[in-house]
Amino acid sequence: MLKRKTGIIICILAVLILIAGCGRVRQEETADNAGTDRMMRPPAAPEPVILHSKEADNSVIIRPPDGGLPSQGKQRLIRNADVTLEVPALAAVLTNLEQLAREAGGLITNSSFSGLEQQRRASVTVRLPEAAFDGFLLEAEKLGKVVTRQTYTSDVTRQYIDLEARISNLQRQEQRLLSILEQAKTVKEILDIERELERVRGQLESLTGEFRYLRDQVEFATVNVHLTETPAASPVITGAGLRGVWRRGLLGLTASVNSLLAGLGSAVVFLLTAIPYLLILASAGVPAAVLVRRLYRRRKFAAPTPDK
Repeated sequence: MLKRKTGIIICILAVLILIAGCGRVRQEETADNAGTDRMMRPPAAPEPVILHSKEADNSVIIRPPDGGLPSQGKQRLIRNADVTLEVPALAAVLTNLEQLAREAGGLITNSSFSGLEQQRRASVTVRLPEAAFDGFLLEAEKLGKVVTRQTYTSDVTRQYIDLEARISNLQRQEQRLLSILEQAKTVKEILDIERELERVRGQLESLTGEFRYLRDQVEFATVNVHLTETPAASPVITGAGLRGVWRRGLLGLTASVNSLLAGLGSAVVFLLTAIPYLLILASAGVPAAVLVRRLYRRRKFAAPTPDK
């Protein structure tokens, strides 16, 4: 009986030891497989850092400190254009340009006009949203004959992100300084913190102004349109060239008489100014002439008479 119990106990222990060994082997295999998976799996990409700026309308997603360009986010471009057109009617084209700018959500910021009847010129500067840039150019070029067309594009994505990040850092510094200022106890501590706070706010204002200007250049494109009027030839004889010929002739005659009188006046002024110099030359020239004459006579009488 005792031997039978002992055998049963030994069998139970053997089964428990076998089960424990199998479980340990499984754990080791699982650990080995996990390690192999970690070795074979490519390293995970670092989580992007989202920087928010009070001055920016959109958040900019940049990568961590590898210094590269953003893997996501909008590219920041500054777009400008210069277009020269020959148009038949300058006034009508100017009106159409103003209407096109208004429909595109922009406005005319600068304009100039010069020239006479047949040689009139104008220049217009239009500022409009960047999204309407290409469409406005196409419509503007339909108003006349394109002589020249130049477009300029500048990529300022890196500068845009850098300014936004620096502004965000300065804003965090400002908040930390304000919290430290609330805990300051001595006058020296308060003055030191306020001095540092003033420095941070100065940099923040400067960078904010620069960022606003850059954002304005990115969001609004600039188009310079130069217009030259070239009226079409009329198939009917109109005699437009004789219009005002009498008035233009009188103006030309008046200008010629005035030029002649101005020339005579200048000559009289020159003669009056030169009188002192002429007198000096005359006073010096008379003795010289007398001396030359005497020398000539002496040489003439001193010359030997040839024998006959």
